[in-house]
This record gives sequence, structure tokens and C-alpha cells, in this order.
Amino acid sequence: MIKKFSSKNPGRLLLAIIILTITVGVILLSLPISQNSPIPFIDILFTTTSTATVTGLLTVPIKNFTIFGQFIIFVLMQLGGLGLMTMTLLLISFVINMGLSTQLIAGQILEINKIKQVKRIFLFILTLTAIVELIGAISTFLIIYKDYELKTAIFYSAFHSISSFCNAGITLFPNGIAYYNHNLTMLIITSMLMLIGSIGFITWYEIAKFLRAKFIIKKFFSISLQTKIVISFTTVLIIIGAIIFYTLEANNSLLGFSTSEKIINSIFSAISLKSTGFLTVNFVILQLATILYIFVSGFIGAAPGSTGSGIKVTVFAIA
Repeated sequence: MIKKFSSKNPGRLLLAIIILTITVGVILLSLPISQNSPIPFIDILFTTTSTATVTGLLTVPIKNFTIFGQFIIFVLMQLGGLGLMTMTLLLISFVINMGLSTQLIAGQILEINKIKQVKRIFLFILTLTAIVELIGAISTFLIIYKDYELKTAIFYSAFHSISSFCNAGITLFPNGIAYYNHNLTMLIITSMLMLIGSIGFITWYEIAKFLRAKFIIKKFFSISLQTKIVISFTTVLIIIGAIIFYTLEANNSLLGFSTSEKIINSIFSAISLKSTGFLTVNFVILQLATILYIFVSGFIGAAPGSTGSGIKVTVFAIA
């Protein structure tokens, strides 16, 4: 039945996947076990939709949810970051032979031109995600374990790692990531997680193939134009963004920070504001020009086939 429905109505299948995921999320977050205090249905619906699409906007404090509720948000965030529709389609195609049409849709979402690469890249995505998020969680844990009980520190570390990699911008830390705005190690780790997620799975896949060809099998491999654009424009946008943020905020929201802290916070902001939304300073006191920069940076966003949002750097590059 699934095979027949997907082959004839692939668009409807994608819509059904989204609606089903959000519906299940709403039901689970509506349970008393998910809430520390009663939360209106509209806020639960908004939270579920925002999390599943890694938008990162919340209308209620995340502390209003219990550990179970936060775990549901954790799962929704992971699904959304990896690409809810793509992951579901590919997982189904591994179990049920649904034909090339379903795999082709998944390939188009990931912007893969060769259908034979879809399953191979899917496995690469899962492997890369698991490795990066695990390293991120362990690194975060080593920084925060003294501040919380062991179980809390483990959960907070995993949550932060996934949120950063998936560019979700949701955190369990008191006062958000700003709580660690003087901890350069935390900012660097989080920046790397956000950057790896925002560059895109296809870009990393090509980089991995290039390195393998160059150093292992000693064979020439040509990187695609898209990957070259993603790498070059992402680098340029981060450098320009960091300079803009530093120039505008060094004596404003970053006043009182050391020079190294100002530089790292500026680089962090340049990476984060492209699609994640973490902010290490008080948004209220930001200069108007900085807010305009945030708007433009968020509009451009991340790379195609990534966990980030925006119109994508490739579109901006050729516009």
C-alpha cells in the first residue's frame, strides 16, 4: 500500500510524513508527563512544528517541559535537522522496494543528480551525523559536567550537540548559550558543530571522496562547482560577518570582553546567525546596523542539502 501510494502520489506522501510527525509530536508533548505546568495547545503545536522544521522558535520556555518532553523535542529536532522527508523516504526505501521514483524525490531534496548515489550518501549522512554529534556531545560534557548532576550534564550535552549540528538554535542552558560567552572552548566547539551542519552533507561527501582519492587511492577527483561555491562563499561570508559584528559590537554588546573573547564571539555570531540563531550577547542592546546584518545573514542562510535554512549560499552566489 505504501509503495503504491508513494509511486503515484510522492508529493502527498511527503506531506503525509510531515503531518504525521507533527501530529505524533503534538500528542506526546500534550501528555502530562511532558509538562511541568499546563501548556496551551497552540503553544504545543507551535513548538512541535518549529522543532520538527528546526526553526528554533519557542513561545514558551523550554523549562516548562519535563525531561520526557525535552527528549521529544530532542528527537523532533534531530529528525528535522537531518531532513524529515528525506530520511523517512530513504529509510522506507531500504525496507520496502518502492522503486526509483521515491529515491529520486529524496535525491532531489538533497540535490543529488545521480540516483545511484542516493543510498550511498544516505549512509554517509548517518555516519557523519553520528560521529560529529558524538564528538560534540563528549566535548560539551567535558566543559559542563561540573555545573550539573551527571545525568543532567549528559542530556544537556547531547541536546546541545544535536541542536548545534542541526542548526536548531534551541538550548537547555540557563540564559542560553550566552551563559558560556566567556568560555572560548565552548564557543569554538559549538561553532564547529554549526559550521559542519550548515555546509551540507553533499559538500562533505565530495570532500571525503576528494581526500580518499588524493591520499588513499591516489586518483584524481574533481570537486563539483556547487561544492567550490559552498566552501568559498561560506568562508567569505563568515569572515565578512565576523568583521561586521566585531566592528559594530566591540564597544557595545561586547564591551568588557577581552580582545580574544570579542574575536571568538564575533566569529561565533557570524556562523550562528546564518541559520542557527544562537546569540552570545543581549539582543536588546544590539545596534540597528547589527540587526540588519542578522537579517541579511539569515536570509542568505546555509548550503544546499544542509541542516540550515535560508535561500542558500549557492543561490546568493549566482544571483
